[in-house]
Amino acid sequence: VNCLYRYSNAEKAGLKNGDHILSVNGKDVKTISMDEQQTFFKNLKSVTLEIERDGAKSTVSFNFDDPKI
Repeated sequence: VNCLYRYSNAEKAGLKNGDHILSVNGKDVKTISMDEQQTFFKNLKSVTLEIERDGAKSTVSFNFDDPKI
């Protein structure tokens, strides 16, 4: 993670700059293709991330807000 929006759901859930994302909703980020990413992330409303921080693994879950126009 390089940058988080302040007060975002990800930040509120505990994700921090420097965290390494290992999986998204159980899918290993190292093995998912670009085509799979487009399909997988389309209409995604919530996410559970497996992360590594300072050598320790943990999970972070949060919902996405609907964009406000």
